[in-house]
Amino acid sequence: TVAELARGLPFDIDHEPELSDLALRAAAAAGVRVTLIAPDGTVVADSEVTLAELASVANHAGRPEVDAALAGRLGSNTRRSETVGRRFLYLAVPRAPPSPPGVVRVAADLTSVDASVGDLRSALIAGGVLALVAALVLSFFVSRALLRPLWAFHATLASLSSGDLGARVRWRSNDELGD
Repeated sequence: TVAELARGLPFDIDHEPELSDLALRAAAAAGVRVTLIAPDGTVVADSEVTLAELASVANHAGRPEVDAALAGRLGSNTRRSETVGRRFLYLAVPRAPPSPPGVVRVAADLTSVDASVGDLRSALIAGGVLALVAALVLSFFVSRALLRPLWAFHATLASLSSGDLGARVRWRSNDELGD
């Protein structure tokens, strides 16, 4: 893990080049964003931030997952990154003794997950609309089949009421209407 790879390095500004190189290698190997955070909340390395931009990154001590890790617990959170502007699922772990204190945070980009959820939602809506149309078409044909004998009776009754006493319903079926 990243914490084991950085075991001997203190998370401070003096070691930023080595820590940034470590964060880049770990991120490339794991396919996630890696951030290394000093005990005071200063970001000392980030796989998606260059060394030149690192000084402008906000202090991370107030981030919920970092707070939990600084308190010695596993921390996690889902939110939009203020640094790179994308949604991430964050997991922060404290460095285990005898390593110097600090936090190793990994973040999985949720952009592809959000896109997949959007695609699934679209497919479900399309499937629902298709099922509704199919149900309407089926109900139209079933209702026509059920009403056909009643229309025949109605036509015969109309003929009888207009004076055609020879009018008959020609209906051959074995159901209640046939009887």
